Amino acid sequence: MSRRNLRSAEEKRLVGAKEFSDLVLPTVWDVMRQYYFEHARLLSTSGENPPSSTVAKSTAEKVLKIWQKASLPVLSLQRVVTKICAKINECRDLEKLRKRHSPFQRAKEEAFKNAAQSTLFDICTCKRPDPQEECKCEKSRKVPVQEIKFLLDQRNNRKMVIGGVDVGTTSRLRKRQSREERQSNPGVRRRARSDSGLRVRNKRLRKEASSSEENAKSSSNDTGTGTDSDFEPQQSKSGQNRLSLRKTDSVAYRTGVSRRHVAMIASAALEDAGVVTSGNTECVVDKSKVARGMRSLQKTLQEEECGKKLLL
Repeated sequence: MSRRNLRSAEEKRLVGAKEFSDLVLPTVWDVMRQYYFEHARLLSTSGENPPSSTVAKSTAEKVLKIWQKASLPVLSLQRVVTKICAKINECRDLEKLRKRHSPFQRAKEEAFKNAAQSTLFDICTCKRPDPQEECKCEKSRKVPVQEIKFLLDQRNNRKMVIGGVDVGTTSRLRKRQSREERQSNPGVRRRARSDSGLRVRNKRLRKEASSSEENAKSSSNDTGTGTDSDFEPQQSKSGQNRLSLRKTDSVAYRTGVSRRHVAMIASAALEDAGVVTSGNTECVVDKSKVARGMRSLQKTLQEEECGKKLLL
């Protein structure tokens, strides 16, 4: 479209092009001006006349953003687009007859302009004149109690404005939304509970393990002897431990458990099996033995990996 045609089209319009403010809910007049503002922006960006549906969708997204900022329940995007297109078509029907400079035509245009400027572009799901009355709408479609006064003001005098973000109210709304999602999805709720319980249980086990280690160290320092094999496995002085622990080393390597804890568990298992006794402590597992086994296993795995690459 050339500049001359664009200028003539703007002169024929009943409504100008201007971006509305985000401090108040827009009126019908504000939405129509936003529509033509979006039309001009898309035209300058693409160089082609954009479809009405595209312009209406872009305008509807801006309108929904302001209503959601005010924490008010709103209609769907498609229904808002339909309402915008209906108002634009009504305005265009009047613009077609602007060449008639009759008093009747001017009166119709003035009445349409006054009504559009004083009427809120209402996309709230609750259409009751006074939401404070008994409302039979669904819970998700009801107006929050703290926003009723603001909505009534925007529908009438329009003296109030949208303020900043209320941190406390936002936090409560987010908690309520997450609670509703958990109630609607029982599987997610059970998984969240199991995950939280697992974290608490792991924390308790780590705390008990650390306290048992501290008790073992304190008892060994106090007595010099005692049941060290129960807490801190030590290597026997009577000989070397030649017992193969390849499976234990493999499990420790895969799970990432510390060498000290693996040695404690292996020694306790051997003691339960009767291999380690008070008179035979040669098979007590030391953390150094676990470390040597893990290094040997890692070297073996690396060699096998290199062999596979050479074969390929």
